[in-house]
Amino acid sequence: MCNLNNTTDLQFVKTFQYVVYIPTFILGLIINLVALWILCIKSKKLIESTIYMINLIFSDIFLLFSLPFKIHADQMNGVWELGPIFCKFVESLYFVNTYGTILLITLISLDRYIAIKHPFLAQALRSPKKAIIVCTVMWICIWSASIPNYIQPDRNQKKEICFVNFDEFWERGIIPVSMEVIFLTSAVTVSFCSIQIIRTLRRVDEERDDMNMRTSLNIVSSNLEDWAGCGGCRQPNIQN
Repeated sequence: MCNLNNTTDLQFVKTFQYVVYIPTFILGLIINLVALWILCIKSKKLIESTIYMINLIFSDIFLLFSLPFKIHADQMNGVWELGPIFCKFVESLYFVNTYGTILLITLISLDRYIAIKHPFLAQALRSPKKAIIVCTVMWICIWSASIPNYIQPDRNQKKEICFVNFDEFWERGIIPVSMEVIFLTSAVTVSFCSIQIIRTLRRVDEERDDMNMRTSLNIVSSNLEDWAGCGGCRQPNIQN
């Protein structure tokens, strides 16, 4: 009876993954490509917020790219035929890249906070060139964080497996600990910036009835919700 229940539960999980991952992949890819087209083609000027949003879209696309391979690995109970290097690559896209999204949302919050709360200081701190440099440094740090996944010993010597027991990567090493610190720092930063931005915009909105101010309030609130949703799936716990 236990084996039957385990088999039934496993089949339910696999079916659930199809139901969730496939629509997420299709809709996510379409929405992100449309957003990328709007930002790159329709935008008349490349400003700081546009640069951060483009990088955020690419971060989402990287994650979406890994979903079909995760579905395949899960349906095969982790058995992998596409090579160990490619396995480590898509694992890194799926797990480590989540922190790229968290950092980008944090950068967007900081950029808006400086622009709205300290407009005079923003003239010295904000520029498209500086935004590109910041994003480049961030990507270097994110991809460097996946290096331990490439150099750690194979988790199974008899057959190649993928997306199985990946949480072993998080149980040792200074990189995972550093990423946890980054997450907590980002949580405090996004919360602080969002609260300060909302207070500032509400104060201005009370002084004048401006639809743009209310739109900005909605954007900041949505940004905070996106970060919270991303943080909810930050910690992998994959065991088959």
